[in-house]
Order: sequence, then C-alpha cells, then structure tokens
Amino acid sequence: MLRRLAYTLLISLNSHTWITLSTHHFGYSNASTSLSTFIEKIFCRNERDTIASTIRNTALPRNKTLVVVLINSRSHHLTWNNFDKYLLNAISADLAMAVLESSRPLPNTSEIDSFRSNAKFVWEIQSPKDGDYIHYYNDISNTCYNHSFNETYARKIGSINSGPGGWLGCIKASGQSSCGALTWFFNWFAMQKLLEAKLYKLYSQVIITRSDIHWVGNHIHPSVMSLEERAIWVPESIDNMGLSDRHYMMNMHDAIGFMDVAEAAMEREDPNEQRQWLLEKGFGFNGGSSHIKKHRKAGSMEWVHWVP
Repeated sequence: MLRRLAYTLLISLNSHTWITLSTHHFGYSNASTSLSTFIEKIFCRNERDTIASTIRNTALPRNKTLVVVLINSRSHHLTWNNFDKYLLNAISADLAMAVLESSRPLPNTSEIDSFRSNAKFVWEIQSPKDGDYIHYYNDISNTCYNHSFNETYARKIGSINSGPGGWLGCIKASGQSSCGALTWFFNWFAMQKLLEAKLYKLYSQVIITRSDIHWVGNHIHPSVMSLEERAIWVPESIDNMGLSDRHYMMNMHDAIGFMDVAEAAMEREDPNEQRQWLLEKGFGFNGGSSHIKKHRKAGSMEWVHWVP
C-alpha cells in the first residue's frame, strides 16, 4: 500500500495554538474509477443553487453546527480528546466525516478511532484508480458540464503556476505536486453527502476541518446573527495567498456554494477558455482567488468575505 506522509505545521492563533500532525496515510489499496458506487445522485449547480436559495429564504427552527472532518482521521490518537473538548463540546456540535475508506483502523488490531466511533455521520469513498483524481473529476464534468475532464484538459489548466500549493495536485496529468485536487474533491464529496441526507434541514452552520489539528483552547462560535451572508470564518493567519483548507466555518446555505470549488476546474468545455477564466479569477499560486475581500477580526477568528 502506498503511503504519503504529510508535513508538520505549527500555527499560533492568539488564544489558539494548533499543531497539524502527520502519522497516517492517503492509502489506495482499494481503487475505483466511478462516483456512482458512493453517491446515489450528483447534485449539479442549478439544483444546488435552488436548495441554497430555499434555505436562505426559509426560517427553519434550527441553530446547530455540523463539524465535518475531511479525507481521513490521521493522528486521531493524539488529537481526539482536545478536538472533542475544545471544538465539539465547546460549541455543542455534531461530527461528520467525509473520508477515504482506506483510513479505517486496520483489521485484527486493537486500534480505536474515536473520531469514527463518535461521528454521527460517516461518508466513505475509495481512492480512484492509481490514486489519480482525474477519474472523479471526469465523472463530475461529464454529469454537470457535459464534457470530459481528460488528460489534455488537465494538462492545459494545470500549466497555471501552482506555486508550492499544487492546487491541482493528485491529478497526474496536471503536472502539479502536492494534492490540492484531493482536498477540493473531498469538500465537494462532503457537500454532496450533506445534500443527499438533507442535513440543511437540521444544521444552520458548517465547520470544515481536519483531524490532525491539536486544539488547546475553546473554539470561538459566532452566533447565527453574526455569520454574515457570503462570509467564511477562519482562524487568523491562514488566509495568506488564498484560504487554507485546514479550518473554516460558514452558514449552511453559503457552504453549499463554497464547497463546490472542485468544479471551478471544469466549467468551460474548451480548456483554453477555462485556463483563461481561472487566471482572470486569480486561481494559481496556493489556490488563491481574487474573489476574497477584506476581512475583519473577531477575537482569534476572522471574517473573510467572498463573491461567488
């Protein structure tokens, strides 16, 4: 089984300090080339926009947050207690996981994954064939945009300067390093499962995060009223040259529009037009986007506004 080790990162955030730890892997011993095995129905943009508009304009009796862990539960044995204490319990949130099937604890071992055992929802998917996410991107593109996302397409848009971030990495034909396309995909996958389960009827806010964040202080939880339209809450310092994927919070109806970022790679049939559109929108270095506006601080959290 191929193992890809992540890097270790330390970020100081005023009253928060977290450490991202690297002890697990992005294994793909089981591989798939089709999303249909894991998703009953793909919600394309028009349908998603309709749902988001309905949520925005309907006064539903809810004030609950869903925390969604992406990709895997690496470092769970080191981070779970503080994750539970300072994040889930601090804001009375439920936990969901959108993760690789290969991140399950190994069989015939005594390993206990407290993230999985305490999650209210666990959505699993196999790695694509050869660990190349072009297969899943191609499924999305064919279903929602009526054109293929093939190697030629990926190579053309992948020629945009990726800097150290590798925003299209894990799609081999892109020629980019790292695994930005994997992270984008799991945002998209989680969003699809939220819609499939109609969780927008139960939760008003969504936090997208990772298991390898070691919390040492309570998460600041803005009220529903303070979460402005088209605003993302992120910890201080992680919005430099584009939003980090490590932790962010937003209204449910905004999450439906923000978590589809993978589709930004495929909206136009002509890859040259798509490449030009991405450049105009500021994609490239570290996955940054010119859609991001000036932010304001609230304690050790910041508001970051964006224009879809």
